[in-house]
Amino acid sequence: GRPWRLLRHSRALHRLISGDDVIASAAEALVAAGDLDGAAEAELMLADVAWHRGEPERSRTHFDRAVSLVEDAPASPMKARVLSEVSRYRMLEGADEEAVEIGRKAIAMAENLELELVLAHALNNVGTAEARLGDEEGYRQLERSIELTEQLNSPDVARGYTNLGAVLIELGDVREGVKVWRRGAASTARFGDYGMSRWLQHVVSMAPRFVEGDWDELLLYVEDVLARAAHYQQVIAYNFRGRIRLGRGDIDGAKEDAAAA
Repeated sequence: GRPWRLLRHSRALHRLISGDDVIASAAEALVAAGDLDGAAEAELMLADVAWHRGEPERSRTHFDRAVSLVEDAPASPMKARVLSEVSRYRMLEGADEEAVEIGRKAIAMAENLELELVLAHALNNVGTAEARLGDEEGYRQLERSIELTEQLNSPDVARGYTNLGAVLIELGDVREGVKVWRRGAASTARFGDYGMSRWLQHVVSMAPRFVEGDWDELLLYVEDVLARAAHYQQVIAYNFRGRIRLGRGDIDGAKEDAAAA
């Protein structure tokens, strides 16, 4: 029927970070047809599109709708997925304690239902948040997530390497973080232009140059990324250019890049 054709179309458009109107129509049609799981999936897609466009408030609205569609339902693969996705974006917002609380529910549900991919996804979210909160268990959760996604040959493994490297760098171990990113880029190159794999390729081309002081070469790469890459991938480019400008005494330029990021 029409609602499910719209949902299939929405999945294709979501990959392109577009098609809000089609995805919204799918969500509405699926609710009318009584398919709340399908509607929740559509809301997750809308939330993700909004996030990648830099619209966090709209993203949260769609996540809240997804939760409302499944919260009264018994444990299910979609409910576990919704919880894990919400945990992920709470973590990305910096709401680490909330991310851990929601993510642990997703982990328990995924383990009970034997949903390995959802489990790996939730472990990533919780691990990242826990590590930033100072809990060393977070690193083990991230390593477990990477191990699972490697076994499943899932492109989501790129997110595991990305976040493990990021928390190491955030907490001061820059060289080890860069080493993890390099390992991740080599591991995920087989997935081609898939979002997070591409992000890792970018960051591995930038981070070592920054750490090792090859700033002129890095600036050339940054300018190319800013001219051609997707918005989400531009964040890291603005970040590194801002750090270089700060290091060279260009305070106004550094502030501009921070604001753009």
